Amino acid sequence: MSFSLDRKEIKARVSRFQSLLLSEGLDGAMLVQRVDLYYFSGTDQDAHLWIPARGEPLLMVRKSLSRAKEDCRLDHLVPLAGLSALPECIAAHTPGERIRIGLEMDILPAKFYEAYKDLFPSTEWFDISSMIRSLRMVKSAYELDCIRRAARMADTTYEQVPRFLEQSITETDLALQ
Repeated sequence: MSFSLDRKEIKARVSRFQSLLLSEGLDGAMLVQRVDLYYFSGTDQDAHLWIPARGEPLLMVRKSLSRAKEDCRLDHLVPLAGLSALPECIAAHTPGERIRIGLEMDILPAKFYEAYKDLFPSTEWFDISSMIRSLRMVKSAYELDCIRRAARMADTTYEQVPRFLEQSITETDLALQ
């Protein structure tokens, strides 16, 4: 029973997100939170994900590029030596100006925010946290299927609990069985 994401699901998620970026007048978004990286790419590597408002996303991986290539469902992956390489990687992938960029400001450390401001001095930064939450609230057929499968797995597990229960057994002892 596999729960791995397919390219079609990732492409649909990115497309919906790009529509929101365009409607807000943003040139793109820089994502770093692992949950969001997984949601939009299929991997949770130490990486930065650039999603332009138009065009293909770019995953810039700081650690294991080989593992990211196995996990990721995007076509464009490059190694990222450090934060200072971000502007060059993005410019090579997505030509044009980046004046208005979204960030996950609900989780982004101030240290990174300040670094991004220094790396992209002519850029305005916008909080896209609520935008991402609104996307993730609406479940696709794939996600609903995963939830149903996980619920069935939980049901099967909990059905087995009475076999292990004994009078006066502690929850810890039950969990260890």
